[in-house]
Amino acid sequence: MGRGGTKIFLSRWGKEIRKGMIDHDTNVEEVAEKFGVSNTYINMMIRGDQYDEDLVRKMSELFDVTVPAGPAFTKCRKVKKDITAGKSL
Repeated sequence: MGRGGTKIFLSRWGKEIRKGMIDHDTNVEEVAEKFGVSNTYINMMIRGDQYDEDLVRKMSELFDVTVPAGPAFTKCRKVKKDITAGKSL
């Protein structure tokens, strides 16, 4: 669960990148180092909070994931949760 009781649902691309990292026994730190960016930036890309067309393409190629059609296809969905009742608001 994200900050403030917000549930984050990754985009299909974000999920596939995470799965690719698991399949390749790598982590965010190693991916960030490979591409010369920060861990935070890679996480922001995976969540869809940032979009860098070149980096999306490179990450997609690295993990054999279909390159998304544009930034809208990398966005995650965030749902505010009532953490006391476990229900969406």
